[in-house]
Amino acid sequence: MRNIASFTNLEDYIARVYAGKRCAVKPFLINFSYGAVAANSSETVQQKIPSNADFIQCWMSINSSFAASELLLQITDSGTSQTFFDSAVNASTVCDQSDTGNRDQAVYRRVAGNSTLSAAINNLTATAYGDLSLTLVGVLVYVYSGQ
Repeated sequence: MRNIASFTNLEDYIARVYAGKRCAVKPFLINFSYGAVAANSSETVQQKIPSNADFIQCWMSINSSFAASELLLQITDSGTSQTFFDSAVNASTVCDQSDTGNRDQAVYRRVAGNSTLSAAINNLTATAYGDLSLTLVGVLVYVYSGQ
């Protein structure tokens, strides 16, 4: 994994969230592949979190074969029915593009195991985009039973 904001900060966050329980942490990516997104249209893709671990998202990246500033993004967690943002946001403000460097999230986001994430992209242009993909980068947290 790239340099997640600070691995020490991530460890501290996990220790607080899981209240001292013994945990194992594994780097993990969640990829939303949209294929082609038509001009002036929206596409939604879903991905399921493994049932035996929680996912902690540290940053997002989006492929850079298009102008991310022309795309609106909203992610919804089915487990809590919460959205990642108050309203759809410009993808370039929250996503790293491969040629622009790391854009760490201000806060970590925990998604409970067995939840489904829905990522909606709204293309605001008159141009269709092909092979669009969004990646959430983070870790899976496995909590040892009996603690």
